[in-house]
Order: sequence, then C-alpha cells, then structure tokens
Amino acid sequence: MLDYAAEDDVTEEDGPKSRAGPTSTVIARTYSYEDELVCDRRMDQFLKSIDAAKSADGQGFAAIKVTALGMPPLLERVSTALLAVQDLFRQLDENGDGCLTPDEFSRAYSRLFTDSSEERMKQIYHYLDADHDDRVDYVSEPDKA
Repeated sequence: MLDYAAEDDVTEEDGPKSRAGPTSTVIARTYSYEDELVCDRRMDQFLKSIDAAKSADGQGFAAIKVTALGMPPLLERVSTALLAVQDLFRQLDENGDGCLTPDEFSRAYSRLFTDSSEERMKQIYHYLDADHDDRVDYVSEPDKA
C-alpha cells in the first residue's frame, strides 16, 4: 500500500470552523498553504503513487488524502454542497430505489422550477440520463455532448 500523507498538526483553534465544539486536544489536521504550487506538487505525488500501485504485481492500492489537494475551508464547502445535493436527490427519489425515473423527475422538477414545460424537462432529463436507460442515479455522470 502506498500512502503519501501531507499534513501539519495544528491546534484546535486553527482547525475547521464546522467542528462540533471545543476540546482540550488536537482533533483535526489542516494545512497552511503557501500557494497552489504546494497542492499541485502533492497531486503529482499522488498520481505517481497511483501509477506505482497500478503497475505493482497483484492488486495495488494507493491511499489519497484529499485535504492535501485544496484549502480545508473550500473542501468543507464542497462537502456541504454534496451532502445537500444527496439529500435533495433522496427527497426526489419517491420509491427509494436510488434512481429517478422520468416521471419522478418530472413531478419534482415541476414543483421546484418555473420553466417546467414538457420539452424542457425532457431535455434536462436526457442530459442527466448518461446511460439513456430512463434511470438517473445519484452518481451518474451527465452526457458531455
């Protein structure tokens, strides 16, 4: 297992603002960024670790610490946004099967947006339905076309 860990110990006062409450010990690690080049160098090391793990005999594994690739406050915001999108998806998934059908999408879209013409809903659903199987799941990647 290849593990490139890049981080610095900090006191609890310097850590993420989203923490639950004060404690008397260090409970998180964050980074002091000089500039984006530091993150880019870490990314290069991660990519080399991944390549090395891929070329190793047997099944390779590389551990990546995402917080080494960006500023912790930004990563926290992205994490919060992803959780909000995931929660919205769960609310839209009426039957709880992990996928949105065209009908589920249409009902939800018309409740949330004012441009809910049939043509517009079909256009957006087609964009989201990467596999074109009339099912949109939370991790599907939209068409690039």
